Amino acid sequence: MSALGMFSLKSPSLLKFDSRFRTEWGYKTLKNLFGITTVPSDTQMRTIVDEIPSSFFHSSFKLLVEFVRKRKKLKKFIFLSSQKINKRPLYLMPVDATGFFSSSKIECPSCMVKSKGTEKERYYHQFLGATIVHPDLKTVLPVGTEPIDNRFARKAQDCEISAFKRLIVRIKNLYPKLGLVVSGDGLYACGTVIDLVEKCEMGYIFSAKESRVPLPIKYHRWSKERGLAMEREYVTEEGVKVLKKVTHKFSYQNGVSLNNSHDKIKTNILEYREITEWDLKGKEKRKEKKFCWITNITLNERNIWKVMRGGRSRWKIENETFNTLKNQGYNIEHNYGHGKKNLGSNFATLAFLAFAVDQIQEMNCDLFKEALKKCGGYRNGLWDVMRVIHHFFIIESWDFLFLRIITGPIGGCRDGPD
Repeated sequence: MSALGMFSLKSPSLLKFDSRFRTEWGYKTLKNLFGITTVPSDTQMRTIVDEIPSSFFHSSFKLLVEFVRKRKKLKKFIFLSSQKINKRPLYLMPVDATGFFSSSKIECPSCMVKSKGTEKERYYHQFLGATIVHPDLKTVLPVGTEPIDNRFARKAQDCEISAFKRLIVRIKNLYPKLGLVVSGDGLYACGTVIDLVEKCEMGYIFSAKESRVPLPIKYHRWSKERGLAMEREYVTEEGVKVLKKVTHKFSYQNGVSLNNSHDKIKTNILEYREITEWDLKGKEKRKEKKFCWITNITLNERNIWKVMRGGRSRWKIENETFNTLKNQGYNIEHNYGHGKKNLGSNFATLAFLAFAVDQIQEMNCDLFKEALKKCGGYRNGLWDVMRVIHHFFIIESWDFLFLRIITGPIGGCRDGPD
């Protein structure tokens, strides 16, 4: 809980957290906000957290998701209504990996290795993150992490696909009644991954590249040339000062074999072209984007737009999640401690948990949203103000903390040391 408090209060280092909160007045703040009865030293915290297995934190994500569901906020994330793959409403869940540690000197048994045996040999850590997102929402709902850990490797090094398989099975066990559509990049567009996802009764939308799934793409191209594929086109207008004409071109096909090795696996392919045209000071401008996905969602004229939006929302795991963790005050790439077993991965997971709590507060808590609005954002805004208040006052509760930010000095905060 002390480590979670460190990330929740956006302490830039373990040493600063130790010097600020291992005092009588700092301890009272942690006790009020997190229910902590004893605050360990920085060395003891590393020793304790290093020994905790990564699986210890799985139930914490489940509790947070259940909290959102009971308050009926999860409905906002419904991506598609009931489909054949699952008779429940479907939620979009992008999955991707990110790195949080790299060194040429520090290593542990969990470390991955680059350029092994050469002068450029480096040790690094990554983890896989999964979040529930919606194309129209800025907030995301983290549902789990999985470390890419060499201790799980049987022959070669552990990899993203192996971690994905562990994560998907665990998420299925943690949320058996939740209808999920997994979204990912072209790395996941392979038979073993798709077979596992369908066995877990989940949907998928994976980016499709000819180098990864040549058979569906070539067959779809052949079908288009002969007029056998379904095609639709829509035109919309965007912009205020400069009016832009946007042409949306869809072509899709259901029931295509994935590849020769997995000929029993049938997938559906969706190609999308977005052509934007506008006039700027008498000069005609034109920009075109192309996308392609494979999915087990049966495609039709009514849902191709939503599936396209879902496929493009894969970037929310990068932009709204990993970029926030790295650049908006969570300091996930800071080396709080490497350890000998699980310390690095556990600290990354705790940062992910703190991020999940903040996202849920942004969904549910009016005080949090008002404080965030007043401070103008997270980094160099709300987090800085929170650190200042924690430094000078004993905080009685989260409500009083946010009220103090919104309205200025109020009751509920007692002065700390002179």
